[in-house]
Amino acid sequence: MQNNKKIKQSNVFLSHIEQDGWNDIQAYHIENSLAWRNIAIIAIFALVVVALVSMYLVNQDKHKTLVYEKDSTGNITFLGLATKTFNIDNKVVAHQLANFIIALREVPSDIAIRRRNIDTVHKMIDPKIQVGLDKMIIGQYTKANSNQILVDITSIKPLQGGKSWVVNWVEHVSELSTSWSTTVTFELLETVEPDVQLVNPIGLFVRDIHPTQDIN
Repeated sequence: MQNNKKIKQSNVFLSHIEQDGWNDIQAYHIENSLAWRNIAIIAIFALVVVALVSMYLVNQDKHKTLVYEKDSTGNITFLGLATKTFNIDNKVVAHQLANFIIALREVPSDIAIRRRNIDTVHKMIDPKIQVGLDKMIIGQYTKANSNQILVDITSIKPLQGGKSWVVNWVEHVSELSTSWSTTVTFELLETVEPDVQLVNPIGLFVRDIHPTQDIN
């Protein structure tokens, strides 16, 4: 027995095997610790992402402005959401420009409609031109006196580049009818306040307009 013990102690290969076995156990524990640390880091990162997304969703406006219009028979037609995803084509631009010209030049008999028209004009113009357009509205109301001024849009067409359009219309007051035209320069803004979206869903803001009466 003593000889076998001496052989085992003096056997270099056996000692290496014992050492390699210990190294394997130590390496397993190190790899296991690294794996759990990586999982913890990934979990913390996922929690941070979820927290940030939750905060973003909580702070979003839950109210969406819907856009409607009335047809000639008075029926309400749903157009869509008043967002940038709303498809803005030339037909929609022409519709909005027609609303603007009518709000600017028409003098209805109903006081509520008058206030609505003035509000529409103010929410569709550059603040720099508001003073001039307010004078124009006062001039229309003075010209109408106790009568109405009705506006019929005859043509709307874009100029080259699309940022300016030519609008033609006829104004009827009492028995008199006059033809008018103007070039409207505007800009489509991406960010529009919710209260503005109700009358200006596509963010069309007029930068320049000078109506002129057609003599002929």
